[in-house]
Amino acid sequence: MLLYIAAGGMAAGIGYGSVWTAAQFIPKPKPVTAELQAPATASPMVSLAEPPSPFVTAGDPISPLRLPKLRPVILLEGEGVSHPYEEIPHEPVYEPEHPPRQMPEHMNDVEAPSTDMDVAGEENLPWRRNAVAVPDTGDRPLIAIVIDDAGLDKDRTLQIINLPGPMTISFLPYASRLRDQVSLARENGHEIMLHVSMEPENAALDPGPHVLRVGDSEAVMLENLSWALGRFSGYVGINNHMGSKFTTDAGGMRIVMQELQRRGLLFVDSRTNRETVAGAMARSIGVPVAERNVFLDHKATAEAVTDQLRQLEEIARKRGHAVGIGHPRDATIEVLSAWLPTAAEKGFALVPISAVVLEEQNLELSARKAGESR
Repeated sequence: MLLYIAAGGMAAGIGYGSVWTAAQFIPKPKPVTAELQAPATASPMVSLAEPPSPFVTAGDPISPLRLPKLRPVILLEGEGVSHPYEEIPHEPVYEPEHPPRQMPEHMNDVEAPSTDMDVAGEENLPWRRNAVAVPDTGDRPLIAIVIDDAGLDKDRTLQIINLPGPMTISFLPYASRLRDQVSLARENGHEIMLHVSMEPENAALDPGPHVLRVGDSEAVMLENLSWALGRFSGYVGINNHMGSKFTTDAGGMRIVMQELQRRGLLFVDSRTNRETVAGAMARSIGVPVAERNVFLDHKATAEAVTDQLRQLEEIARKRGHAVGIGHPRDATIEVLSAWLPTAAEKGFALVPISAVVLEEQNLELSARKAGESR
């Protein structure tokens, strides 16, 4: 079997368990046009000073983003390959109860946030300050498309960036050339998140370096989380990369949410495990949160992605908003390139994830106040 990987991939990808099937990885070359090249200086939309990073500084020059050079790797017969990026989801479609579910019993020692919080007064927090502005959506149902695993496959990440938005692009912190790619995504109108590696149930899966693991000390967890948060700036928050084990651990998620609350960031639960406590823990600590409703491409065919988008539309019509998560894959890019321009015609408002989080926050606040007035 012949497989192609990007030059330098042993450090940026294969060394972290990143192995692709030939059909999934071999790119269809696409020239980098002048419009897609990074600017000579940093975009004013991206803050380079906060949070601090040992990897980039405000004075770093930005050079044009270029497609990876390819070299062949021969796989011995019987070796086999597997896709490294995500786990098989327990529930590809998730339609939650509304209002939000109660906290699990083992989390009842967490004090609920005050109902006096001023949602409008949060505008100076990073999750609001770095959000993409959204025009008045009226009564249209909101749909947020989040693209995970961005940054490693730079060709497909570029194709995602070039799609109409706003979408939300979640970058893996161990990818290279992150400042270049994030700047391009911001300039094309997309919102930015950080895709933080968390421990999966399957120990054979490698979620990458600096992973958050159950059983690690608080100091180690915060060190790994801080490493990821320091890789670039301008993001609204984080979501979990893998994490089917870690997101079910109340102790670990409490540490993560307390740090996000301290930094003024939001959290999106990718829901790689139906037993996740991430959403409930975020609400209990006062972290703005949303949950994934539909995985768009757990089956990476155009037909499957189209069917999942229909499911996403149905949930948005019923609940008023919905969140779909996809990945930089050929089928996903193909289907989204046709679907995104039609969203408004179908009566939907395509929004960044922060708009859905704000909608959830307003609904939860209204529900709490209504309950207290009874």
